[in-house]
Amino acid sequence: MEDSISIGIITNCKSGLDLALKLLKRDHRVALCRIGDSISNSDFVRFSHDFSSYNADLVADPSTLINSLPKPRNIIILCKNYRSLFLSEIEPILSPGDTIMDCCDMFYKESARNTAAFKKTGVNYIGTGYVYFTNNAVEKPSFMISGNKEVAEKIQYYLRDISASVGGRSCAAYLGPEGVGQFVKTVATGIYYANLEILSEVIDIIRKKLTLPANDIADILAEFNSGEANSYILDTASTTFGAIDDFTDTFLAEAVLDRVKSSHKDGWIGRSSTEMDCPIPTIMSAIDIHFASQRINERIAASGINDEKTETKIEYSRQKEIIEMCRKGIYLGMMCATAQGFSLLKSASDRYMWNVDMSLAAACLQGGTHLQSDLMLQVIDIFDKSPKIDNLITSAYFSDIIEDYSTDVRTLVCDCISEGLVIPGLSSVINYIDFMRSRRLPTANAQIIRDCVSSVGFERIDRDGVFSGNWDSTDNTVKQTKIL
Repeated sequence: MEDSISIGIITNCKSGLDLALKLLKRDHRVALCRIGDSISNSDFVRFSHDFSSYNADLVADPSTLINSLPKPRNIIILCKNYRSLFLSEIEPILSPGDTIMDCCDMFYKESARNTAAFKKTGVNYIGTGYVYFTNNAVEKPSFMISGNKEVAEKIQYYLRDISASVGGRSCAAYLGPEGVGQFVKTVATGIYYANLEILSEVIDIIRKKLTLPANDIADILAEFNSGEANSYILDTASTTFGAIDDFTDTFLAEAVLDRVKSSHKDGWIGRSSTEMDCPIPTIMSAIDIHFASQRINERIAASGINDEKTETKIEYSRQKEIIEMCRKGIYLGMMCATAQGFSLLKSASDRYMWNVDMSLAAACLQGGTHLQSDLMLQVIDIFDKSPKIDNLITSAYFSDIIEDYSTDVRTLVCDCISEGLVIPGLSSVINYIDFMRSRRLPTANAQIIRDCVSSVGFERIDRDGVFSGNWDSTDNTVKQTKIL
């Protein structure tokens, strides 16, 4: 063990304390600084007791921590509610050659700006997407590292033995230049939101169409999880949905308010989709439902516009059919959300010439995140065999499942829409499949109307260039001019 402090950690959350403890357990000497008041005193006292068994220094403020480290310094920042102002506060204390590994959530462009700003001072800034869950299913974190590759490889020395690994690949992985790590983390969050929405809609379908109690639904979810849809999120759902409320002794799921708190992170995936001209409808449907959930008063006021349909008893054989369609809906939804997320990542990698190893990125999502699943293992395999594939739905595995499942899921969607059930996620799955495999979209019709209204031009199927028509002709013949 080294006598000097190996690494400093500045944090305001329990995840930072967990990270420090993991490093200490691997014989790295750590200096830790708690900032803000987000960590409760009881949590900090408990961790302080654990730290006392190891070679740890608890310091009062960032300045003391930074000055206690040997040069060149290695500092990890892991905070919730990230403030870029904090970096400007510690910048004067740093020296050329120091390294900051920033594991805070932020938009990828902000990470790139921070890298450029610190480069002027000689300080190495390593933007890192970080995910960690303290449970039996996901025991070790993923570090999606970006920035200067040589510096990143030095930081990886501290992280490889505490991070997850998949197929012999460490999930303390260097993924590319500045901004890449945060972009991959944003994609992971988007896929997670979409998976949650699809799963929530299926649970609602089973509850409303089959009128089953929560414990029976939990059993159905557990059965789903024993098959191809096996995943951390489905396992969690099957565990939690049958849980009993200690206030009422009924099922907790029946007492939870249908309001999801939105965050500034919700907009990052949409901004990225717009920038890359890349459709991610299943992911965006999940973001939209977050916003809709906030509008409780408006929804209450509008709830009486249409009469609710009277529930009818569904025969047992039909119940089994609906449950099977729901199983297919979950898996097809997970597949489409994953395809959309990686399509967005591929688009960004091509645009910015990041040259992201898509299989390694998928391994990071499998190893230490909430996306751990048998499906992600399939994704890793697909990218290993076809690293340049543009969209996962064109792979043999995805296209076979789409062909086998889409008819049943389409039937389920149509039934639910006719009954007024809220299924924006499942609906988007069918829409995504339809427009991605359509050789001619309805947008062709919009182009000719837009040109008549605003002279914006249109492209033709039989010749190159952009044309605009003269729509004032009296003989119904449109004379066209090539404008590009």
